[in-house]
Amino acid sequence: MKRSFVTVMALSLTLLFSFVYMKVFVDDQTISTSTSSAIVYYLQVGVFGNEDNAKKRVDQLKSDNVEAMYYENKDMYYVITGISMDIQSKDDMKEVLLNKGYGSYEKQVVITDEMIISSIEQQSYDLLLEVMASK
Repeated sequence: MKRSFVTVMALSLTLLFSFVYMKVFVDDQTISTSTSSAIVYYLQVGVFGNEDNAKKRVDQLKSDNVEAMYYENKDMYYVITGISMDIQSKDDMKEVLLNKGYGSYEKQVVITDEMIISSIEQQSYDLLLEVMASK
């Protein structure tokens, strides 16, 4: 019993001193990582084995005032819309699609490249599509 008490006390003191050391001697800036990441949400509105069909779906969506695009991955063409790092914006777009008669699947991808994150924030999606096409 004494041995377990001593072990618990030693671990407790170690944790306490570690916490004090981190607060007093370690600058918060050195703890933070330089890599940022973002979850990018989007809606998949179709998957086609033929590029012409994907283009037709994109044109159909655009005629309904919905911004859409497609990318190719492994000989399949994925039509997507509602790209956002804000889940509420994605949900709003899903509602718009439903009201216009389109079904969709909710998707997300984690992006760690700061240049891609910045381009998404500026509503430029070419780099994101390249990443998705390469997966």
